[in-house]
Amino acid sequence: MTPALTVIISAPDKLIWKGSAHSVSSTNSQGPFDILPMHSNFISIILDKPIKIRSDEGMKEYSF
Repeated sequence: MTPALTVIISAPDKLIWKGSAHSVSSTNSQGPFDILPMHSNFISIILDKPIKIRSDEGMKEYSF
């Protein structure tokens, strides 16, 4: 399966991760969400919740 998302995770002072992914999951102030191929552009502020990225390399989780 070829990744269809270009994902950029950044903090105010640095780039945390950038790459291709199959999906991104996390939780924002409105609740849990998943971003999948063919979604519209999506920008969210995420505080104190893990961000899960699924790509050809497997699943990576980032916590802040």
